[in-house]
Amino acid sequence: MRKILAATLVALLTTAIPTAASAAVKEGATCTKLNKTSKSGANTFICMKSAGQLVLVPKYKKCAEAVAAGRAPIIIDEDPILYLANQSLDRDKDGTACDS
Repeated sequence: MRKILAATLVALLTTAIPTAASAAVKEGATCTKLNKTSKSGANTFICMKSAGQLVLVPKYKKCAEAVAAGRAPIIIDEDPILYLANQSLDRDKDGTACDS
């Protein structure tokens, strides 16, 4: 009886406690490898250095994604880390991505 209880307890604890691999990926969370991308559902994040630590920053493929997320326009002076992650969306290279 004790063995069954112990086995059940171990099974519950190992499935109930989230691991780093299964933890939700979200903006501002810490990461370990610079420039590594992570996905969470339809969202893509890139690991960048901000204020001396590595954090996840959203990376958008199209401006429509940034607009849908409420993050457009992305201005370098307002959020330089977000801009650097998404500078490919700045077509005219004026420091503002997704401005039109």
